Amino acid sequence: MEELRLFLGIMKLLCHILVNARVKIIRTTREVAMEDKKFFYLLGVISYISWPLYFLMKLSEYPTSDIVEALTFITVVAIFYFIILYFYFD
Repeated sequence: MEELRLFLGIMKLLCHILVNARVKIIRTTREVAMEDKKFFYLLGVISYISWPLYFLMKLSEYPTSDIVEALTFITVVAIFYFIILYFYFD
């Protein structure tokens, strides 16, 4: 229960950071693009970091093979996500 509370606290903090990064006052179209770009990159990084944190806290509940499979999956998905973002904003 304590681990879940810690995980939820971390996720709440990360969401707070995301919201603060997103709600800045934007004045020009270029700034809009830069703010969106930062927001989506930050969203991807936080999503990618949350998976290993979760598995570190729940290490005893999952077999090692499942953890490796899940981390491999999220790594592949994250690579595609960042490639798509790169081409979308360039």
